[in-house]
Amino acid sequence: MRVRHPLTVALAVLFLSATVNAASLSLADKNSTVTIDPSSQAGVSDWHVNGTDHLAQQWFWVGSGSGPEVSLDALTLNSASTSDDDFDPGDEVARLAYSGTGFDINVTLELTGSNGTSSKIGEIIEIINTSSTQSLSLRFFQYNDLELGGTQDDALGYIITPPGNTAIQADLGGVFVSETAATPVPDHREVALGAATLTSLNDGVATTLSDNTGPLGPGDLTWAFQWDVNLPADGTLIISKNKNLTIPTPAAGLAGTALLALAAARRRRAL
Repeated sequence: MRVRHPLTVALAVLFLSATVNAASLSLADKNSTVTIDPSSQAGVSDWHVNGTDHLAQQWFWVGSGSGPEVSLDALTLNSASTSDDDFDPGDEVARLAYSGTGFDINVTLELTGSNGTSSKIGEIIEIINTSSTQSLSLRFFQYNDLELGGTQDDALGYIITPPGNTAIQADLGGVFVSETAATPVPDHREVALGAATLTSLNDGVATTLSDNTGPLGPGDLTWAFQWDVNLPADGTLIISKNKNLTIPTPAAGLAGTALLALAAARRRRAL
């Protein structure tokens, strides 16, 4: 596993920084396993499908008002658990619960493996305004650093616009990932190379993603979504997302990557 992040600026005091340490959680379902570290920016990592690790890091950041954002692990971790909800070997569901100043964030992740060459991670994020009298303004981010095929550099990445809620990434061998933020559509998004987005999330300055949707590549591709959350007193926002990974046969993989590159080139010319 490779997680690249600088030391976070000491901002956790803004968000009830007395985080409870928790051991890493493991999910397993059929051909897939996932590791989750709820107490560090490692976050969701080690997405092994058919023996190959395709994910370096996926994690969340939150910023209050116009203040700088911090990663989810800087909040108070109330609980972290896994469960077996489908009665086959392995726990495939993780539930994380955090608290910040005036809000709670609950994250549910469900791993769905297969008997073939595909895998899925479904996520539901619940953001709750815990005040019964005050409205709440937050910026919520999801950051992704996939390393498809087990290698740092991939062939191509972009976000489909409109509406701007589906990210696509593929490697030279044809391993393909798509993620759709089903509800609500993100307010901003960003495709980048290297650690550019991660650095901006950790620099102690309020971030608004650039809305650069690509296509980019080849290279060390990353992408992120941002939701601008405005909740009334006692209000709740639910974010629902699905990430799907497919490992094709070698011939299909080369053909699929070629078609993806052609579609991206046509999109680039249309912009």
